[in-house]
Amino acid sequence: MATLSHLLHELVMTMDAQGERKLAPLGLSMRRFVTLTIVGEHPGVVARRLADAVGVTEAGMSGIVRELADAGLVRAESVPGAGRAKPIVLTADGALRLAAATQALGRSFDDVVRAAGEDPDDLSARLARVIAQLEADPAD
Repeated sequence: MATLSHLLHELVMTMDAQGERKLAPLGLSMRRFVTLTIVGEHPGVVARRLADAVGVTEAGMSGIVRELADAGLVRAESVPGAGRAKPIVLTADGALRLAAATQALGRSFDDVVRAAGEDPDDLSARLARVIAQLEADPAD
C-alpha cells in the first residue's frame, strides 16, 4: 500500500501534467499560472518573494516575469527608493488570462474530486489545515 506522502506526490505530479495540458491553449505553464495567481493575490510583490513562493531561483523568476511581461500579462514597475526591486502587478490582459486559466483548472479539478465522491470545498479546507500545520511545525 502506498504511503500518504507517496500518494500526495503522485497527485501533485498528475495534476501538474494535466494542468500543463489544460493551460497550453492559454499560453501558460503551471509555473506561469502560479506566478500570475500570486501576483493577482499580492499586487506589488517583488520577484524575490515570487521566486520563494513558486519554488524557483531568482534568476528563474526573472525569466518567468520577463516572459509574462513580454506577453503583456504583468508589469514590473520601478518605484523610487525601492532600489532594484520592482513591484510586479497584473495588467488587464493578465487578469483576464488568470481568470480564464483559473476557471479551466478549477472546474476540471473540482469535477474530478466530485467524480471520486468527495466534496471539493471540504477537501480544500482539509488540505489548507494540513498545509497550515506543516508551516507551523516544519519537519527538521
